[in-house]
Formats: sequence, structure tokens, C-alpha cells
Amino acid sequence: MKVNNSVLLLLATGVIAFTACIGEIDNDPREIGKSLYPNKVGYEVIYDVYRLRWDDFKTSALPDTDRFQLREIIESRFIDNAGNQANRLVLYTRKNDSDNWLPYKVYSSLLSEYNFERSEDNKRLVKLVFPVGKDKSWNGNIYNAQDAERLKYTAVYIGMQIGNSILDSTVTVERKSDIPENDSNAVFKCTQKEIFAKGIGMVYHESDSINFTGGTSHNRWYGTRTKMTMVGHTP
Repeated sequence: MKVNNSVLLLLATGVIAFTACIGEIDNDPREIGKSLYPNKVGYEVIYDVYRLRWDDFKTSALPDTDRFQLREIIESRFIDNAGNQANRLVLYTRKNDSDNWLPYKVYSSLLSEYNFERSEDNKRLVKLVFPVGKDKSWNGNIYNAQDAERLKYTAVYIGMQIGNSILDSTVTVERKSDIPENDSNAVFKCTQKEIFAKGIGMVYHESDSINFTGGTSHNRWYGTRTKMTMVGHTP
């Protein structure tokens, strides 16, 4: 049976065009950014949390220390007030890996073509914007009533080790501000760094929210310092 050369040419052209389309999808910068959050029901991630707390009623700068584990599960999907498909996030805590998980909080998340959002304690936050780009910045509080929070990509798509995990593609988001108050002896430190890994989501978080006042008789501290390190996740 003979096959017309024009038919073969048409088939070959179609295959090339289809392959090109697949390549465009795979290399779409927005899709690459969206891969930083595994947007699927049943996905879970576990963190080791280390938290220091300063109490301004104490004259010592020594903080209280708290260590525990945090588990976050994408439990289900729902339609939010804007008609978007969002995720219901259920969080659990335990003191160590031999204890039972206890219910902690319920948050929500939303992954769109343009950004990744989380709603935590009734505050809507923009965690990532797409496409990802080095030194690209945005207002993380644009959808809530809080003061503007300037976030910036400080490292994009680099490999690193987080805990015992070797990760081949991570993105770092940072917020920095050391703000002197009206009192020349007072400083408010508010910094944050979060690292997201392709196919996993957030793998590391560190933040400081600390007030320090130096007086003539003693120093006063108030605030928290938190570190979260991913120690496990579902495939």
C-alpha cells in the first residue's frame, strides 16, 4: 500500500506542532511557578518548629523556648466568596513524633495563574507571585487591611539542603525591616524568610517580630522568633 507523500508531510508537521505546544506548556513561566505549591487534596507536609518568646515584663533577655511539630493537610476543596476554587487546610500539632496529633487551626489557600495566597487567622496573604523572577517584589498584604508588606524573591530555582532533604529547585522569599521607633532607644525588628521547593511547597520559614527598648535601669524585650523546617511530606 502506497502512502501519499503529502499525507506523510502533513502528519510530520502535526507531530512537530504538537511537540512544540507541549514544550511551550512545560516552559510556561507561570506553570513553573505554580509547581512550587502541590495543589492536590490529600497532600500533607510536616515541620519541626522552634519558637522563642520574649516577655516585656521580664528584665532578662533570655526567652522562653518551645519545640513542637506541625502537620498541614490539604483536606478538601471549596468555592470561596469570589467564586474561586480554594483549599481547606487543616493543621495539627504534637510535642514530638511519638505523640498523637491534636487539632490546631484551619486555614485556606488559593493557587491561581498569577499568585499563591493563604488565609491565616482571617488575614489574606499573597505568598508567591507568577512568573517568579529574581528581585521581583510585591505587597503581601494587598488583600487585607494591614500595612503594606514588601516581599521579594532573593533567590530563584537553586538547589539547597533543608534539614536532611536535598532539593534541586527552590525559591526564596524575604521581607526585611529594622524600624526605629520614636524612642531613640527602641527598635522594632520584623523580618521573614520563606523557602519553597518545586513539588513540595514551603520547606523552611524563619521570622522575627521583636521589640527591644533600652532603658536606664534595664532592657525590655517583647516578641517571637520562629523557625520551621520541613521534615516530611507525601509524594
